[in-house]
Order: sequence, then C-alpha cells, then structure tokens
Amino acid sequence: MRQKSVRKDPADIGRDYDAVIRVNSQSGKGGIAYLLETAFGIELPRRLQIDFARHVQQHTDTTGTEVTAADLWKVFEEAYLRADVDAGIAITSYDTAETDGDSRTRITLRIDGREHTSAHRGCGPVEALAAALEAQSIRIDVVGLHQTSVGSGADSEALTLLEHRTADGGAWSAGRDRSVLSATLSAVIAAANRIRADQTA
Repeated sequence: MRQKSVRKDPADIGRDYDAVIRVNSQSGKGGIAYLLETAFGIELPRRLQIDFARHVQQHTDTTGTEVTAADLWKVFEEAYLRADVDAGIAITSYDTAETDGDSRTRITLRIDGREHTSAHRGCGPVEALAAALEAQSIRIDVVGLHQTSVGSGADSEALTLLEHRTADGGAWSAGRDRSVLSATLSAVIAAANRIRADQTA
C-alpha cells in the first residue's frame, strides 16, 4: 500500500518560515510579495510588486545569494523608506486647524539646513505639503496612495505607499509611523528627496 506523504509545518520540525521559504533571482514577483505579506503583513499593490521585484533581482544578482523575509524587508527599506535621505529635505513641523469649515495647514520644511514655513488654506495636510514643496521647485505628481500596515494588532504601524510620476515613468516611496497621517507625509518627503536627488544628479 502506498503511503501518503504529509506536509509538515516548519514549526513542527523546529524551523521558522524564514529558514524554509527563500527567494532567489528566479523567484516571481508574486512569491516575493507573498513572503513579505506572510512575514510582516504588508500588502503590496500590483504595480509596486513589479517595481519591488526589480530591486530584489538587483540584490540577488549582486550578492549571488538567496534572501530571507528579513532580507526582503531590508531591501524594501533601502528602496522606499530610506530613499535618498541625504537629498536634504525634511518636514520639521505641521499643524492643522479648521474654522467654520475652512481648513488651514501650516508646514515648516527644512531644506539644506534652512527652514521654510508656509500656510495653506482649503486643503488637507498632504495637499498642503505638496504645495509647500512645489513652492521650493520640487513638484510631486501623485498617482495614488495605498495604506497597509507593518505587523498586526495593537503594535502595528501604518505604512503608506505612494506612487508618483517622474521623467522616467512611475516611481514609489513609502512612509512608516504609528499615525497614518505622519506615515503619509513621510512618504511624500521620501518622494521629494528622490526627485531632488534625480534633479541634482
């Protein structure tokens, strides 16, 4: 009688998923996205899956090794969360207020060590930040915002994925924070730093 094989959970044999599921240069974008979601709860939009797979491919081609879920997260951080942080743009403060249905946002940017404060009426914080950046000759053409999270439960953090247009086509940035708004503003700043780095390259 033929014996039926039984698939074992990695935990049953003393190994975690990082030790079992790995990614190499031939892995598809769907598998990469699945591993990131399984390990960290991060759901990537389809177009970001394609873009991220390219970064993973470059990493595996350079190192010649397989990558674990933890390695994938490091690649993701470098590609989107820490995108061109040396380009010199940061948001130092923002505050919003609404009076009689009229919203106002005050934003202070630090660019190359100098602070620039501006006030914006009739728009939300994200639109106000985009306007403040455009006043400094940094235009961000936002295609879409996608919200997900890192982890699960009370300790999870918001992760905003921002798609924007560049001269070379589409690009992505990300922001992470306990606050959804702060994560979104961080994603805009990451995009601004990348755009400025490309302008000065």
